[in-house]
Amino acid sequence: MRVALAYRRFGRGAAVPNYCLNLARGLAATDETWAFTREIDERPPNVHVVRFPFAFRSKRVEYALNTAVNSSLLRLHRSRQGFDVVHTNDGELVGGDVVTAHSLLRVVFRRFRRTDPEYVAWMPKSPLLWAEDLIYGARRYRRILATSEKMRAALQDVYRVPAWDVALVRLGVDPQVLRPNAAARTAFRRAHGIATDAPVLLHVSTDFERKGLRTILRALPRLPADLVLVVAGRERDDRFREFAAKLGVRQRLLFLGYVPALETVYPAADLFVMPTRLDFFGYPVLEAMACGVPPVVPADAGIAEVLSDGRSAFLLADAEDADELVPILQEALAGRLTTVGREARAIAERMSTARMVQETRAVYGELARR
Repeated sequence: MRVALAYRRFGRGAAVPNYCLNLARGLAATDETWAFTREIDERPPNVHVVRFPFAFRSKRVEYALNTAVNSSLLRLHRSRQGFDVVHTNDGELVGGDVVTAHSLLRVVFRRFRRTDPEYVAWMPKSPLLWAEDLIYGARRYRRILATSEKMRAALQDVYRVPAWDVALVRLGVDPQVLRPNAAARTAFRRAHGIATDAPVLLHVSTDFERKGLRTILRALPRLPADLVLVVAGRERDDRFREFAAKLGVRQRLLFLGYVPALETVYPAADLFVMPTRLDFFGYPVLEAMACGVPPVVPADAGIAEVLSDGRSAFLLADAEDADELVPILQEALAGRLTTVGREARAIAERMSTARMVQETRAVYGELARR
């Protein structure tokens, strides 16, 4: 089978780029695989790469040009190469046979337009929102892959997507790369001057505001004085540093910035905390689970569909309530970390990249037989 995968970036450190890279690597073992992208961190063996031409800084200009020009580029290569399947992601490019729905901007906009209007102010004029409406609303696809039941329900609610158009294919991790690692735990703590027995919370995301970092900071003053919060991700952290300083906890934060090899960071944590205000899956949660780190997440996050409160995770009823978060963290740190972490690891092992690739290829096969 000849397959084209398309997204602006293939690489590590963020959910969708990581997904694209892992999928390309897995498909290339059996299928002729092409990657259409602007940036690729590593080129998997046997993957043909076609570079998208634009890299403008302005969101509005960049996505307008990319959505139009890169969709046309994809169509041109399809006519020349005769791809059996073109696989795109979210509402970024028009023309995919298969579209993986990681998030829905329309849902994000509706969720925050009144409570946090500045956060979504750019969306009404964004071509990404228009493209999403076109793809899902006008049925410009042959099949949609939903990463969670939460996503499947949102597609049906917002865009009236028929249930039979959607296949559930949850994201996966490589449990051989992401795993418990005592040596990595010791090395990370030693490198950053963190005591061996100090409790460490970890937060990884590319959207600190939506993923709940502010809620974690509000909880810190009521947690043990030797506790350290480690934060990693492609996001500006200045306003969070200022907020932490106002709370008197700035000295207990360690901002790492972008870290491509997160398998060196996750094992150092005792808890992974992501009180996200809206999340259709939560890929960093699964990565932490693979490393045996118990997660603390909202009960309505997509990843929570495979978790059990007190057994494989600690679930929150209200993601923005620091008063709820504090006792949950206190209780978790006081015990059960090992048993909960072990169960979380077992779930992550079952949600492997190999399983994700196999289920995705099965959807391709269904389309080929139509």
